Amino acid sequence: MWGNYSTLVLQFLCFFLSVNYYPNLASNDIQCMKTKCNHKDAPTIQYPFRLQNIQPQNCGKIGYDLSCNENHQTILKLPNSISFIVNKIDYKSQTIHVTDPNECLPKLLSNLNVTSTPFHFIDNSNSNYTFFNCSSMNTALQSYYSSITCLSSNGYQVYALNSTLQLKDVSLTYCTKLYDMSFVPEDVVFGHGDDLILGWDISCGNESETEHECYNNVHKSKGILFNHFFSPIFFVFCFQFFETLI
Repeated sequence: MWGNYSTLVLQFLCFFLSVNYYPNLASNDIQCMKTKCNHKDAPTIQYPFRLQNIQPQNCGKIGYDLSCNENHQTILKLPNSISFIVNKIDYKSQTIHVTDPNECLPKLLSNLNVTSTPFHFIDNSNSNYTFFNCSSMNTALQSYYSSITCLSSNGYQVYALNSTLQLKDVSLTYCTKLYDMSFVPEDVVFGHGDDLILGWDISCGNESETEHECYNNVHKSKGILFNHFFSPIFFVFCFQFFETLI
């Protein structure tokens, strides 16, 4: 009686592993393979990023979701409905190069709180700025400061003044304060760079380890003992067990 019962249990375990465990391992590996949007310049997407609505959530980390727009460009969405076009992802240096679809990064950054994201600014020339909308009648600022072209228009200019300045020494006649922007890169504010470079920090404990290897090691760590030791032994056991039943 007990012999028949144990035989049934072993048959069930072997069958369960053969139809569930091994196919699932293969399926996870396939679903989390490197991918990209269908654009000639699209960057490769891999851990810690994932392609939203295409790859399952376990392929990446929270906050690292990417998507493809109607033009097949890679899109990074951040809080406050901010969407960047991703031009480059460097997994070795852990940096992502993004730009504004409307080509006005200073405007987009006015709503960005980078501390609420898993990213940080790379540029070391970060400062605090106060933005002013000034009528063209204010000629004093025009003489000393460059306006931000993409925020300005006919009849007025927008200026970003370093908040460390003594604003009382600056002529702000015909000006209206717009907003403050804290600890942002100077090149982005004044349009000297086309891309905003953001960094991320995910340590795998091995400096020579690539991010894809990091994914493989972290994602499979829970099953590594079974995969490399018990799994082969159990597979051979099941094979020999079924041979005895034939």
